[in-house]
Amino acid sequence: MAKNDGAEAIMSLAEMKPILNLSKRQPVGCALALTKDKQGIILLDKKIQGRKLGALLKTAAAAAKVELDMGTLRFGHASIGEGDATIHFTVNKEAPSALRPKMLEHLKKAGFGKCDISVDATIDEEASAPAAQDAAAPAQPPVAPTATGAAPAAAPGAASPNPASITATAPANASTDAAALTAHLTALVKRLTSQPKAPGTDAMATAARAAQAALKAGDLAVAAKETDTLERLLGAPSSAVSLGVAPSSANPAAATFAKAGATWTATRKHIEAEVAKLQAAVAQHYEGQPAAQAVPAAFKAKVGPVLGRLDHTLADKLATMSANTDAGTHAKLLADVEKSIQQYEAFLTSDPVLAQLDANPFVPLAIAATVTKTLATLRKVVGTPAATAH
Repeated sequence: MAKNDGAEAIMSLAEMKPILNLSKRQPVGCALALTKDKQGIILLDKKIQGRKLGALLKTAAAAAKVELDMGTLRFGHASIGEGDATIHFTVNKEAPSALRPKMLEHLKKAGFGKCDISVDATIDEEASAPAAQDAAAPAQPPVAPTATGAAPAAAPGAASPNPASITATAPANASTDAAALTAHLTALVKRLTSQPKAPGTDAMATAARAAQAALKAGDLAVAAKETDTLERLLGAPSSAVSLGVAPSSANPAAATFAKAGATWTATRKHIEAEVAKLQAAVAQHYEGQPAAQAVPAAFKAKVGPVLGRLDHTLADKLATMSANTDAGTHAKLLADVEKSIQQYEAFLTSDPVLAQLDANPFVPLAIAATVTKTLATLRKVVGTPAATAH
């Protein structure tokens, strides 16, 4: 099968465009995943949402002989805010960092140039409600993947174990999702145990143990998050790994750039979580009033563009720097990073909605201060032209 045929077999661009355009007026159901060869797969529907659409994606993939990476499958809804060219995917649990760039790669073919992915845990709760209806479905055979390489979590105050003692295991009743995640964690642990002990190794071992513990507990969202943390600490951001780019000794600062990108991503997620708290507080304030039904759409239309401006661009550029091994392009890439930082800083001081968010009477927010502090820290860590000039 030729590259990208898989995505077209699931849903053609001709089918995708009108549904995405419809999402400007109302949310539409979405299911997202990567294939085993790292293609972005999107299934959209005007009426079907949640777990059912995720199941339909699995069925469609099987019929088209497309092999999905089940650990990346997410479902929820998609929308485009008023006056906002960004496609907002809201899914049931935190997405692997490789998912968004691959979704964007696919969406660009349909004429959409921006997307983001946020999490709403209630989607999973709602999807789990009709469990009785799913009881009749045939159960998948249990999978018990086991891989060597992370020790049980150390007791508080205990000495950090040698990374070589780490083992990544999945419970005996693990799903296919857990099997895929365990395989990925195992590969990362092998990389960790093959390198000499160095500063940061203990943090890597901690992330590996946390991922292993989450797998045992069946919490795939936490396991995926900790696995991604380990991947970043190893100096190979998910975007680089998904493209088959290995960290090179020709770029000794690769880990620094990867960690900087992770810091920006974490800051964005923190802001999204704080804004979500504000939205809930506003909705609660208007509960029972005539305007209550209009609040969610109005809030998203006003706040969506703010979050869209504080986008993934900086993290993407830092990931590019982390994967770069050409000394001749380093200065240009560094200048691109500084340009993004300057654009964010200009936005922080000029956008009136951002100021209104920070001054809201419902939930204390400090978005401008948080982002300003993060950007200043990233300048120092990365060493952009502006930082070295002062």
